[in-house]
Amino acid sequence: IQHVAKEDGGGIDPHDPAEVARRNARASKFGTEAPPPAAAPPTLIGREEVLARAERAKKFGVEKAANPLDAIASAAGGVGKTKEAGLWEKRRDAAADEVPRDEAIYVYGTDRMSTSDLLRYFAAPPGAADTYPPPTYAEWVDDSSAVVVFGSAEAAASALHSTTALLLSLSPDGTAAADAVDALTWRTTPEERAHSGKGLQLLFRRATALDVKPARRKASRWYGEAAGRGGGRTAGGRGRGRGGGG
Repeated sequence: IQHVAKEDGGGIDPHDPAEVARRNARASKFGTEAPPPAAAPPTLIGREEVLARAERAKKFGVEKAANPLDAIASAAGGVGKTKEAGLWEKRRDAAADEVPRDEAIYVYGTDRMSTSDLLRYFAAPPGAADTYPPPTYAEWVDDSSAVVVFGSAEAAASALHSTTALLLSLSPDGTAAADAVDALTWRTTPEERAHSGKGLQLLFRRATALDVKPARRKASRWYGEAAGRGGGRTAGGRGRGRGGGG
């Protein structure tokens, strides 16, 4: 299902510190209640830390060492169907033989984001050297991940270069250039966009044909369907609905 941003989504990021300060100032001026604070940005686990964890595992001869990206999930409270878990679903790593979708980007860590939040993330930063058309729609895979689709492979590559930073390659040799944007190379949120995941660190890679919603629909914490198994959100909040679910 293709989800587009609501028309009133605009280009304003409601969680940008400057925008929060403006809203607080307006509330104070008119004597109204200030909006609730945005979730604190996570302490990002960057490329150096990820590589250091992998090197330590290699040094001590750890067999079947944990994927160093799993540390990001642990920092979020883990993955699972509990109230404490920051991530509802597991990250999906692509295999080398999967058919790429060069015009699309797989995003993980979207549990607290709406369609509008997700599409807004990829707006070209002001003054960016790389300019590109905005994404056209999002395909929600599950509560924790989505595929963002652009009009061309070139636009998707430019968006990744402009809004993400290299994290880790899962290719056999484990190496990747700083501008790598393939399905085996994970990228993450740069420091200046750390607030975008609303407390969760976002991960990105090129999408593949296997990044699709499961055939059997799962209960959604976003829609409050799993409230009895972990106290998920109540229904009626920000939607991810068909056509305009922002």
